[in-house]
This record gives sequence, C-alpha cells and structure tokens, in this order.
Amino acid sequence: MRIFVIDDEVDVAETLGDIVTELGHQPSLAHTAEAALTALEREAPDAILLDIRLPGMDGLEFVRRRRAQKADAPVIGISRVATDVQMWECLRLGALDFARKPLTLELLADLVRYVEAHRPGRDIGGRSIPNRTRRDGSAFAGRMVGSSSTEDQKTEMIPHGRTTAGFTSQ
Repeated sequence: MRIFVIDDEVDVAETLGDIVTELGHQPSLAHTAEAALTALEREAPDAILLDIRLPGMDGLEFVRRRRAQKADAPVIGISRVATDVQMWECLRLGALDFARKPLTLELLADLVRYVEAHRPGRDIGGRSIPNRTRRDGSAFAGRMVGSSSTEDQKTEMIPHGRTTAGFTSQ
C-alpha cells in the first residue's frame, strides 16, 4: 500500500515513514496539509496518516477538503496535543481512526492492518467489500485509540452512536 504520512515534525514524519517501510508499505511524506493536497493531485494513496495539528491549514480542514473531493483513501488522524473535541471532529468528518502520539510500532502496525481491512473495494475471498458510509453519504467513523502516560485507552464507535471503552496494556 502507498501510505501518505503528513506531519509537520520532520523527525516524526521520517520515523513514521521508516516504520511504514518496515511494515512492507511505501510511504510518501509531506510536512504541511497544503503540500499533501498538491501531492494528491499527482498520486493516489491507499491510506493517509495525518497529524491534525499542523501549521497553516490544519488536519481537520484537510479532511474537510478531501471529503468534498469524495476521495476514498482512509485517513488515520494522529496527534500528541489534540483535544477530545478535535479527535471526535476528525472522526465525524470521516477519518477511519484516530490515535495519540507517540505511536508504538505495535500500534502503528495494528492501524495499518485496520486500514488494509477497511479499504474501499478491498477484495476478500472473491467478494468486493463496499464502502462503509452513513445514509448521508459521509464515511463511517470507525474507532479512536488514545493513550495517556499511565495507560492506553481504546474507544470504539459502534453503530447508533454508542461507544465501548476498554484498556489495553503495552
């Protein structure tokens, strides 16, 4: 899979890109949302890892513009400092998932597998999987993974607006 990594912290973007490569995928790095939108005119990624706290155009505006273009590459929002409101807004706008930095290798691998399983039109056992959309045509928000310094919290959004929460150890 070609995975766009959009993060304004150069070291973070490069590290995420290296991990994406180690997982057997092809990263493409951008350090601003504007640069990523320009790159998207030339290449179509299979997935996007997006820091939502970017200088200039933030990640939420990026997701809004991608949604208006009806682009189908799943977006995983990431941030170290996003508020809960920003995380939920990212999911509401159509991101497949959200995770708090720092991302562990295990978490990033899980996120990539999750994206692979939810890519629009993915073929499993000879069956094409349809896009997961709401009745209004917007993408279905999948889950949110967050962590704090003492424990990792995983919250999944399930149909009808109910949520489940559980804790996992590292």
